[in-house]
Amino acid sequence: MVGSKYSTRQRTSPATNNQGRLRRCSRITTAAGQHCRADSRRVARLTALALLALGLFVRVVHLGTEVGDGEVTFRSRYAPAELEALSAAREASWRAVRPPQPAPALSREDQYLTEALWHVQARNTAWEAAPVTAWGENRILEKYFSPALGLGHNWSAAQRADGDRRAAGRPPVYSSRAEKLPLWTWPKPLFWLGLVALLTPFILAGWGRNPSRLDP
Repeated sequence: MVGSKYSTRQRTSPATNNQGRLRRCSRITTAAGQHCRADSRRVARLTALALLALGLFVRVVHLGTEVGDGEVTFRSRYAPAELEALSAAREASWRAVRPPQPAPALSREDQYLTEALWHVQARNTAWEAAPVTAWGENRILEKYFSPALGLGHNWSAAQRADGDRRAAGRPPVYSSRAEKLPLWTWPKPLFWLGLVALLTPFILAGWGRNPSRLDP
């Protein structure tokens, strides 16, 4: 029995031992590679989701348009037709229920009202030192945010006449920069195209076909 075990050990060649070691190393390397690929796909997915969230945030908060009518120009998140529709809607809803002033800290932001208050603040701040600015901001409020004036921000007839008199030397077109946040006037189709182009490689890396699953 002892001789039989001894002879079996003698028949195990060094080449066979090396092949066994190579197979074990290969299995370890393959497992490590699969683990690295899984980590890479996870990072790609998280990056794609983060970029998508950032893109949506920019679209909602910072993407705007230049509104102009030959008398005033200003930047807004809304196109002129949208401002007109929002003004009509707020006129009806605020007549029934006035929005709280100031808005509660945890309430949903009314972006239309927020933009209106930008122009109210710019108008009031400029009243003494920059009458042209005060007049221009008030014209923007009258033309595009009139429901907000009914919340206690309207000029009296005497103040309106005084504002007209003090701004008599105003330029033909008043250009406002009352916005408190950057509003970028990028074309919306170009913005979405750029976002898709930025997301595509991460989507393919994170959710595309996994080559390791096709290995025999």
